[in-house]
Amino acid sequence: MSSRHRMVAILSLALLLAGGWAWAQGPGNGPQGPGIGPGGGGGFFAEGGPQMGRARHRAHHLGRLIRALDLSEEQQEQARAIREQARDQSQAVREEQRALRDELRTALDGESPSAEAVGAIVISLHQNRRQLRAIREQAWTDFQALLTPEQLERFEQFRENRRDRGPRGRRGGR
Repeated sequence: MSSRHRMVAILSLALLLAGGWAWAQGPGNGPQGPGIGPGGGGGFFAEGGPQMGRARHRAHHLGRLIRALDLSEEQQEQARAIREQARDQSQAVREEQRALRDELRTALDGESPSAEAVGAIVISLHQNRRQLRAIREQAWTDFQALLTPEQLERFEQFRENRRDRGPRGRRGGR
């Protein structure tokens, strides 16, 4: 591979990574962006950094969801257990993500970044994101299984209202 082709490959991977990283950060407080549920990221099962603002945001969102669905005490405990389990399952994957991002930065900052090495790291980051998505989707499936038919209907309406509001709770998503 010529040096020109190698440089194009490296720049392409860097742009792909930067776009994926920006997408993963999302426009809102959650790491996956606006909305709730497996497709929207964020919300009830969102995992973020140690910032207190995110923790408060998630607690506030959970409280709103509990009130909107009128969950019983038992359902609330089960929902919290599902959330804790998803958080525990995703913790190791998230730590690996951080290490991979650091490794990628180091690889790209080097004198002569290897397209093969950068590509392998980007592929690993993508696989980890898929693992996190699967954990989140399973948690949502488990959560929905707790709900009565009436609560499930209210849950779908709650999700739709959140989607309509867009990122940061504003109508139209801006």
